[in-house]
Amino acid sequence: MSFNPFAQASSSAPLLRDVFDIPEYQSQTFVLKLEDSTDDAHLRDTLESYVVTEDIARNMHAALEHVEAGLNTGENQGAYLSGSFGSGKSHFMAVLYAILAGEPLTREIADLQPFVADHPKAVNSKLLQLKFHFLGSKTIEDTIFRGYLQQVSKLHPGVTPPVLHSTGALFEDAQKMRTRMGDEAFFAELNNADSMPSGQQKTVGAEAAGIDLSIFGGEHLYSGWDAEAFDEARNPSAYSESRSALASALTQTIFSSYATGSEWLPLAEGLNIMSNHAKTLGYEGVVLLLDELILWLTFMISDQEMFNREAQKLTLLVESNVGTMAVPVISFIARQHDLAYWQENTSEAGSTMEARRKALQHQEGRFRNIELGSQNLPEIANRRLLTPKPGQQLVLQQAFDRLKLRPEISNVLLDGVNTTDSHQASSMDAFKLVFPFSPALVDTLVHLSPAMQRERTALKVMEKLLVEKRDTMTIDQVIPVGDAFDHIITSDTGSQSQGQSSLIQRFRNGRKFWQEKLRPLIYREAGADLSTKEADLHKDARGKLRLGKTLIMAALAPEVPSLKAITASRLVHLNHGSMVKIFEGDDVTNALTTLRNWAGEFPEIIISEDSRDPIITLKLEEVPWEEVIDAARQEDTPQRRLNLVREFLGDALRVSNINMEADSSLTRAVSWKGTPRKVEVIFGNVRNTAELSNDDFFANTPGALRIVIDLPFDEHGHTPAEDHRRVEALPVRDQAPFTIVWLPQFFSSEQMSRLGELVIINRVLEPSGFRDYTARLAGDAATAVRSVLEQRRTTLSNQFRTLIAEVYGAASGIQFPEGQEPLKSLDPALHLTKPVGTTMAEATDRLIEQAFDHKYPDHPSFNADKAIRPADFNHVLTALREAAANRNDRTDLSIEASRATKMILAPLDIANVQESHIVFNADTVGSSMSSINAQLRNSGKDLDAPIKVAELRNAILALTPRQGLSDLTVDLYVGAWTAFHHRSWYRYNAQIKPPTITEFDGDMQLRPVALPDPEAWNSAILVAQHLFGINVFEHLNGDNLTSLQNEVIDAVNEHRDAAQSLSTELGILSHKLDWGSQTQRVRLAVETRNLLDSLSSVRGDAVALVERLANARTADNRILGASPQEASVSLKEAASSTDALRELNSTQLTSNLTTLRNYALQHPGDDLGAAGVLDELEEALKAHQFKIPADRAIDRFEEQFSQWTSALAQRLPNSSPEPKRVDHHQDPTSETVPLVFEHVTDASEVIEQIQQLTLDGTPIKVTIEKLGGR
Repeated sequence: MSFNPFAQASSSAPLLRDVFDIPEYQSQTFVLKLEDSTDDAHLRDTLESYVVTEDIARNMHAALEHVEAGLNTGENQGAYLSGSFGSGKSHFMAVLYAILAGEPLTREIADLQPFVADHPKAVNSKLLQLKFHFLGSKTIEDTIFRGYLQQVSKLHPGVTPPVLHSTGALFEDAQKMRTRMGDEAFFAELNNADSMPSGQQKTVGAEAAGIDLSIFGGEHLYSGWDAEAFDEARNPSAYSESRSALASALTQTIFSSYATGSEWLPLAEGLNIMSNHAKTLGYEGVVLLLDELILWLTFMISDQEMFNREAQKLTLLVESNVGTMAVPVISFIARQHDLAYWQENTSEAGSTMEARRKALQHQEGRFRNIELGSQNLPEIANRRLLTPKPGQQLVLQQAFDRLKLRPEISNVLLDGVNTTDSHQASSMDAFKLVFPFSPALVDTLVHLSPAMQRERTALKVMEKLLVEKRDTMTIDQVIPVGDAFDHIITSDTGSQSQGQSSLIQRFRNGRKFWQEKLRPLIYREAGADLSTKEADLHKDARGKLRLGKTLIMAALAPEVPSLKAITASRLVHLNHGSMVKIFEGDDVTNALTTLRNWAGEFPEIIISEDSRDPIITLKLEEVPWEEVIDAARQEDTPQRRLNLVREFLGDALRVSNINMEADSSLTRAVSWKGTPRKVEVIFGNVRNTAELSNDDFFANTPGALRIVIDLPFDEHGHTPAEDHRRVEALPVRDQAPFTIVWLPQFFSSEQMSRLGELVIINRVLEPSGFRDYTARLAGDAATAVRSVLEQRRTTLSNQFRTLIAEVYGAASGIQFPEGQEPLKSLDPALHLTKPVGTTMAEATDRLIEQAFDHKYPDHPSFNADKAIRPADFNHVLTALREAAANRNDRTDLSIEASRATKMILAPLDIANVQESHIVFNADTVGSSMSSINAQLRNSGKDLDAPIKVAELRNAILALTPRQGLSDLTVDLYVGAWTAFHHRSWYRYNAQIKPPTITEFDGDMQLRPVALPDPEAWNSAILVAQHLFGINVFEHLNGDNLTSLQNEVIDAVNEHRDAAQSLSTELGILSHKLDWGSQTQRVRLAVETRNLLDSLSSVRGDAVALVERLANARTADNRILGASPQEASVSLKEAASSTDALRELNSTQLTSNLTTLRNYALQHPGDDLGAAGVLDELEEALKAHQFKIPADRAIDRFEEQFSQWTSALAQRLPNSSPEPKRVDHHQDPTSETVPLVFEHVTDASEVIEQIQQLTLDGTPIKVTIEKLGGR
């Protein structure tokens, strides 16, 4: 059988008292003081009650090793015993004390025997163990030195104590006393001391017993005090033994009060004296057990000077300037927390903390750290509190095994929330150890222990809970966390403590909030008197008490993992408690409702925005916010209340940021089934005809939904019934109006008061209001007031959002009187159901959807959660056009187009939509196209004539009155119809490219298309493809024809100038070179130019354009008499060919051509290749561009001409003797010989003239200057 975690406890299950040994009254303190636990009366209980876990055993070994380290090295040692309150530091030291003291009982107890056996050096050495409790101390020296003197006097009565106080003042007072008393009386009294000059010790009582010490030699074994010995000892340069002997004698006799009342020696010096003294008593080491030392230092942090002075002394326990001491001093210091990171209060400056941290940091490495962690508590609690009675172990085991917790509950109870590297969730085994407590409760107590009084450790509280529940709780329940509250937050908790002032104040505020606010509210709601015991309350009230208690605990200890950033669900799960239904209905929702109600009452309670499982925060600060509200009461006016409610309603209906229309309505754009719609919202008092006229109940825009919103309050004496009667009395119109009237129930007087408070808060938080109403407050107080008011505003605003949803029927919580349902439709056929939603806004959205669903029941269901973009409609229209233009009536889809067509086309039944393509033909359009045609005929339209877009739209709308198609949807039908019937688009009697869907205009015409001969079409698209690179669908229809026409004209416009220029330049060259009949290149250029001119002339006639293109193709598949490749390259490279030919036709290159031609004629058969160069150029330029590009041919010509001129220069006659050598070191006479050539057509003439100048061998320099022209 499995347990329901919230079922009632089984009446047959045994009580806690039957399973565990639980006293009727609190019996154990669980708080051990070191000095009270090691005497003979308590030692056995101390040792026998000690639970040695694996972790504790490891730490005890470490402590004994620490002692042995000091004994082996002779050096002082120091160790921290670190652990939180209740972690057992004092108990640990008490057991350590007993082991080091060699107590026989430590050898009898099995758990302690390994320590004795493993550490013989520490156990068998003679150690002077001293216990110190620091709470209430003045200084470290005072506690240690005073404690040493007191404890040694008890251990060794009659032994002369060491001098641990300063001697300077003592000797001065002694000299004054000597003067008053006289030497005889003074030294007689002084010689009564046991301490004699030079450190000698008088044998106590020897003379009084009549023993003659002279028999041992000399008059005495010591010499007494006299003026000489006194003066010698008090001299500052005397041996320390002599000064100490005099100080000891004086404090034993004349100045006995100095032993405890004078100024103590510095700590290091005093420790050294203690060490020496302990050695004289036969000890091998001194062990200092320093309990509460760190806690004592914590209490003085606020006094920086004192704290710094005392904290720095810790280092002297392990190292000083006195060198190695007679015997080692080994210290154990109980440490609740690290002083370096302790914060006294939240206002303490970070720089102060950092300075303290640095000051203490160097100590850390000098002390060993023995960590007594809280992980031992489950095992300790199990051994000390939760050991079952004989025969009950199986009962306990079975009860635990029957626990069946939902994962979200077990995770909380196992303390698995807010886990970190240092905090991990507990296991079910750990749960079993502490059952019926939960790990979450145990961990909470551990973390709260520093904030509780010393007497309230985790174990102490756990025992109290067991005692409290021993007679009422059965073993099949788990103790709720909230039940620990009363044992933590008591009337004196924290008030008598020292330490963090902010924590103390939080406890006080938490106690005040509970006693004065939250507890009275819970009792008031339960109808119970405050004197009623909690156990006598209804279970729902008890559950709320636990909820509130846990919330306050979370505020007091926000660092506790299970309480940190606590959520509503965690508050419930921590208090699911004894397996009973704490909240009626057993869910977090009811708990959250309670918490929201509390937040409405108290601004200290803050609920986050997460509506499902919000974080609940309690601020425990005293802030005078209510005084500020009272001072600003006059800011609460009826108009401001009205404006605030309208603001809330505006947010709920999503019209807050919309400009008001002339009639005060607000037009909101919404998306319904993927299409944009309009909703007109108007606020007003429905019963008041002066505020809302009859016309205000009807929409301004055709097809828009109008929502009339009444307000949830009215003037005194008026009721919602009057609003309902006004609606019922509205006049009837011919056409049922598309209007909904929303009539709420009114706010209660208490809710109106809250509304007024929110109005005041809004006004106070305005800059001028805040300045006026907080002027008397100090800066910190004003800031705190602002924070509270801002949170209060958030809380109240959230409450009113919820309340508005309730009074308008959008959320449960209010019962509407019969006949006063909140929603009334002015269309009798529209039967509205109650809209629901998590918010008023969501309910409004569903109401709008419901209204449009009724208005247009046959609207296509587009697969879209928001208004479909025009771009998506364009994707679909493009796909339809491409499919209609394709010979196979289909087109492949891009990713975007595929998404759009699935969303839009599928519900319209226009095309067959597949994953990657669509099919659009007579088989896929269903009856839509024929229905549109029939509607056009019925309206008197001739289908063979042009149809206007507006006429087609009207026909489509007439066919679909119950669909309420959007403009974009209607235009998609228009585009589909046009593509399906292969019509062309015209505007102002001119054909245009098919427009995008957002460019449709009602005046545009859709004309039937005259199609060309199919054979001409096929030839034309081939010519267009080869000549212009145009690719269009081969299927002959209007769209493809228009597409071809537009693209061809674009290509003509692009290439026509280049074709014309090419033809011109080729004509010039042909004339110069006298080529005679047209060559291939010239003929193709002329034909191309003529074709482009012809196409341009028929640019407005698509059929003629197709025919001209078709005529350019011959039966042998040639285009303009050339191959398709030759024709294409000639046109595409016309511009570059023209540039090259224009350069060739220039003066210089023409001159080169003439030179070659003349030389070839003058030197037939011996022209150095001139004729060959000319023939190669002519052959290249006569051929098609595809074969030899013009620029390459001309570059080749220039290269060959250069080579020819070089050959010519070498051939010219040179009959003169060896040229004269000019001595360039001399300055030869130079002569300028100008040669001017005009109208040069043959370069050989220039070359011959230059050659004549070199016949005598004289070097020449030739400079050629071009004198204008080309």
